[in-house]
Amino acid sequence: MQPKQRILTYGIAATIALGGAGGAFLGLASPSSGAESASTAGASTPAPAGPAKPGPGRSLAVAATAIGISEADLTSALQSGKSIAEVAKDKGVDVQKVVDALLAEQRARIQSDVERKGLAPAPGGPGRGPGGGGPGASAAAAAIGISESDLAGALRAGKSMAEVAKDKGVDEQKVIDALVAERKARLEADVANGRLTRAEADAKLAELPAKAKLDVERQGVAGPPHVAIAATALGIGEADLLGALRSGKSIAEVAKDKGVDGQKAVDALVAERKTRLDADVANGRLTRADADAKLADHAAKAKADVERKGLPGGP
Repeated sequence: MQPKQRILTYGIAATIALGGAGGAFLGLASPSSGAESASTAGASTPAPAGPAKPGPGRSLAVAATAIGISEADLTSALQSGKSIAEVAKDKGVDVQKVVDALLAEQRARIQSDVERKGLAPAPGGPGRGPGGGGPGASAAAAAIGISESDLAGALRAGKSMAEVAKDKGVDEQKVIDALVAERKARLEADVANGRLTRAEADAKLAELPAKAKLDVERQGVAGPPHVAIAATALGIGEADLLGALRSGKSIAEVAKDKGVDGQKAVDALVAERKTRLDADVANGRLTRADADAKLADHAAKAKADVERKGLPGGP
């Protein structure tokens, strides 16, 4: 085995064995890194705060597919302190299968890096978290007719992609269509290489237009997913709610300031989770009993999210 391959193999094996500690390899933030990110939320390059969640998402998705569970369920298990190895064992899957899948994915990434001409896009932004970069950023910037770095700068300044497009005389729908096309191509590739079944890809494909529209109309960089849902329920901008949370307020306090019952935000979070769980039941990823149990757990989590002061991991 070549030295570079040994390093890659050992790194992936350590990630699988260590779970939360190795989560950064998969684009997951550890609790300590979440707090650090939150403390710098006001800096010129915002960093994601809060509970661990997918970063670029590919390695996490690959591990989840190898185990035979959804990416969201694997993320939840890692957040609870389990390792990928433990999750695989719980599902009766050989850990080596996960290692092999991750190795194949990482080799493909390295090959792409070696063959890429010029510099790679900067991390963050549409399709890859706050700030800019990633395939989604490339598609959106190309549709608008500007560079990725200019789009990232506009988002950091608090604009939405829709506003940037309007400034350039470009129809918002053109950007939405570009994001849908780019994400559809990635889903088709995942089906072709066995990472997703046709049914799983079709389920994700059905959600693409709504998600792309949300991405295009979101002002500034994205916060934790529950913030966007709560902001819509309260009738305020996501950027405004993020600002209030960073100042130390809770969603419930913001709701009260706006004369809205905080339970409305809780109900919206539960409804969104129920929609995703129902889809998992429909495509065979979960049994009805499993989905109901997860929904019951999520109701308590949604209430905690609404009542928590500041962003997860720190103000």
